[in-house]
Amino acid sequence: VGDISIMLSRSLKETASVEIFRTLVLWLVEGGCKDTDLRVVAESLDKLFDAFSEDHTDSVFFPLNLLPKLRGIHTALKIKIAQQKRELSQDSLGIINMARVNLHRFIKYKEKRVKT
Repeated sequence: VGDISIMLSRSLKETASVEIFRTLVLWLVEGGCKDTDLRVVAESLDKLFDAFSEDHTDSVFFPLNLLPKLRGIHTALKIKIAQQKRELSQDSLGIINMARVNLHRFIKYKEKRVKT
């Protein structure tokens, strides 16, 4: 789903592509980013970052109201990491923490984009 979203983000000139992209993105946000497995959350976030890395995707990002959703995911992720820290391998913890840091940076980047 994430890889398809990334491919669709590159072809947002067609209405059908935009609709499919929105559906897949919402699935990643509402499903993957809220999974109980933090590795799934980290992978879903990475796919979202890739899908919205180009500025032309702002036309989909902001109407979906993703910024507040990602802020909520960031808060929940910090709490889940603290709760599950002892249960996670060092490798998993590193990947998950990198996703958390990247999410924070991504939110800051998109906050600047909304002001322009």
